[in-house]
Amino acid sequence: MSQTTSCLYAGEVVHKRVRPVAHHLRYSVYNLFADVDELPALSQRLRLFSYNRFNLFSVSDRQFGPGDGTSISEHVWSLVKAAGQGDKVKRIFMLCFPAVFGRTFNPLTTYYCCDDSGHACLMVYEVSNTFGERHTYVVPAGDDARHSHAKAFYVSPFNTVAGRYDFVAAEPGNKLFLGITL
Repeated sequence: MSQTTSCLYAGEVVHKRVRPVAHHLRYSVYNLFADVDELPALSQRLRLFSYNRFNLFSVSDRQFGPGDGTSISEHVWSLVKAAGQGDKVKRIFMLCFPAVFGRTFNPLTTYYCCDDSGHACLMVYEVSNTFGERHTYVVPAGDDARHSHAKAFYVSPFNTVAGRYDFVAAEPGNKLFLGITL
């Protein structure tokens, strides 16, 4: 990931539930992959993208983290420092759905916290539910792209709060894979 800069990834969301009610869906999406410290500069440079302002595509501080207007950068850097990785992490990239005409829902926002070599050394997963609640899971990245964490709050009428998230987050490059299993 050392050569990766801010970009858009075209992809698919695939959702499959087998119980208690079988359900399957697949739809096309665009994911924004951006350095959290470069969001203001991207907003200045890109005509159809804005940071904290309405536009065709946008990202707003209120859509992420505590939702109180704290900047995305400030929020994630505080999580990195709380995890004791403030000296090791040099750049933080976020992967999210940008708002389109001000509307979006990000069930999972992923932050790749990178070291000097450009490789993720810490991952931050921000899970959101349809009630506007968010919870972050901070995990060491290591060599394996797999991470697991106990669920902390309610995300679906079909699943209890009990359980685990199993994340798979390969380092972005020309292609990207991100998976989550409950």
